[in-house]
Amino acid sequence: MNQKETAQERDSSTEAGDDLTYVIRPSKGWRFLNLKELWQFRELIYFLIWRDVKVRYKQTVIGAAWSIVKPVMTMVVFTVVFNKFAKIDSEGLPYPIFAFAGLLAWNFFSESISRGVWVSWVTLT
Repeated sequence: MNQKETAQERDSSTEAGDDLTYVIRPSKGWRFLNLKELWQFRELIYFLIWRDVKVRYKQTVIGAAWSIVKPVMTMVVFTVVFNKFAKIDSEGLPYPIFAFAGLLAWNFFSESISRGVWVSWVTLT
């Protein structure tokens, strides 16, 4: 009898819970960026970022230093090619800083697009 009573109680509790409706709405403006919550979970964010860096650069010889070396070497190549050979003016700024500022924006954009395409491809297959 106990099994029947618990089954009947379970059925009645699910019937009562069926009329609950949850509505999830996006927050407006910058309210979605809860700085207090980000600070509260800063350790989790740190470990997720560290995990991503370790996985990305695990196979390279110089490891995570590659994330610094790659943009600096690209800046050197751009400086030599465009400043020395092509004689492109940087309007008074030191050309390495001029090139590095442009490369930061470009690298962020290209990495975002390539990761977005990769995630889309993985989820579709």
